[in-house]
Amino acid sequence: MVFFQRKLRSVREVAKHYGVSVATVDHYVNMGLLDIAAQKGNKRLFDLQTTRRQMQTIHRLRNQGYSLKQIQQKILKEKFGKKK
Repeated sequence: MVFFQRKLRSVREVAKHYGVSVATVDHYVNMGLLDIAAQKGNKRLFDLQTTRRQMQTIHRLRNQGYSLKQIQQKILKEKFGKKK
């Protein structure tokens, strides 16, 4: 039996890959825009595929003129069926 192994990346790797600061990644996490896949001690790890999809959504909506607050409301509504 073959198990799917997720590709996990640190917050610094995510920030570097997407050309944003670690503080921006932290802010997105705190807003509920990015999900942490795992945590090892103080190190937060992000699933590469999930983070790619979430960052693409954030960037697409920002390019359409949505504020981060509006993006947060849309994403939380999709996740939980209600606004935060």
